[in-house]
Amino acid sequence: MAIGALQILLALAYPLLVFFGLRTMEPRQLGLGLLVLVFLRMGLVRPTRLLAYARSLWLPMGCVGLVALGATVSNHPVVLLLAPTLISWSLLLVFARTLLRGPPIVEQFARVQAGFLSPAERIYCRTVTVVWCGFLFFNGAVALGLTLSGTIEAWTWYTGLIGYLLIGILFAAELTVRRWRFRRYRGAPSDVVFRWIFPPSEGSASDGLEPEVLADRNDDGSRELELRIPRDLACWPGHFPGFALVPGVLQLDWVMRFIGEWTGSPVRVDRIEGLKFKTPLRPEQRVTLFLERCPQRSFRFRIEHEAEVCSLGRVHVSEDADRD
Repeated sequence: MAIGALQILLALAYPLLVFFGLRTMEPRQLGLGLLVLVFLRMGLVRPTRLLAYARSLWLPMGCVGLVALGATVSNHPVVLLLAPTLISWSLLLVFARTLLRGPPIVEQFARVQAGFLSPAERIYCRTVTVVWCGFLFFNGAVALGLTLSGTIEAWTWYTGLIGYLLIGILFAAELTVRRWRFRRYRGAPSDVVFRWIFPPSEGSASDGLEPEVLADRNDDGSRELELRIPRDLACWPGHFPGFALVPGVLQLDWVMRFIGEWTGSPVRVDRIEGLKFKTPLRPEQRVTLFLERCPQRSFRFRIEHEAEVCSLGRVHVSEDADRD
């Protein structure tokens, strides 16, 4: 853990280390030190994680090793300055490769966090991946220009500060656009601010009939959603004015929508079995919706509030609706 954290810090400080290191050491010495760090990291990583690194980061790591070896052999300082360009363009190849073979790398990251993505979100992830490809090309080109025709001071300023600021600005801009467009909040620290700036629209999805998603956990066979029932759900005036509760038909609508998001296709119900509404759902309650994928194109669902079952059943969907 300590070695890994140290190497992250050294990677971030690489331009400063090169700038000050070349004043007191030969390029060969810096190259040897970099090689030692690369091999030390490889030696301390468990074989399973090393295999994962090899699959996903072999190109950037290979570029670092190539720069270190080149500086060691040639003893030329320019070789050390090529590292940011090679790393940026190697990441560009990684990102571009996922655009061709799919799914785009941004979509892969999003699925780890969100679990499911709507068609619009998948298109958005592809667009963001394209934007990152453009930035990585630009970033590498600027670093290369400063390496070949700029001063080492200008190279250090850009690769050690300006480049990181541009990355931060791009991250912040993309996050802002994503929150503004989709308004999908899942308990991240930034959600408190974005929820205030871009509140969930009452007219979104089902005209104010949607629950608030607090958390979403799923795998291939099951999905678990933490939901909060809004105080101003659009059905309250008519169901019922004196005792607000969530109608059973609306609970089923939530189940169908979340199944459709999970499978990536609209749900067409064939039949519903074992449907029971045992306890009313009230405003401001936090409930848990459990979904389980079953054989024969069916899904079990269960809604609980404080470990008490509120409703449950099994939904059978038509054959053309159970596609991922």
